[in-house]
Amino acid sequence: MVKPSITKYESNKHFLLIKIGWGIDIVLPYDKGISLMEALEGADVISNIHTEEKIRINPIDHNQVTASPISVDKLLDIKTAQLLGVTYKEYLNAKSGTTDSTG
Repeated sequence: MVKPSITKYESNKHFLLIKIGWGIDIVLPYDKGISLMEALEGADVISNIHTEEKIRINPIDHNQVTASPISVDKLLDIKTAQLLGVTYKEYLNAKSGTTDSTG
């Protein structure tokens, strides 16, 4: 298992969380995130690529692509939890000094 690097998130940078469809969440520095969003303008999506009879190419549904800012603090908390081998929720509870038995 590859351990994440915690040093690439500089405190003076701004980041974007870009969600593409279901299950693809990308974190990029803000300027690169904007470039990715611009690059997706006019993109196409290939669906059913493994089923030759049903394969289709359609314009990307821009409702399935969203971008929102994500703080460096949250990124560092997520990475720290991952490095410690605990869930993000467990890390936040420990950080705040609270306990939650619901897991």
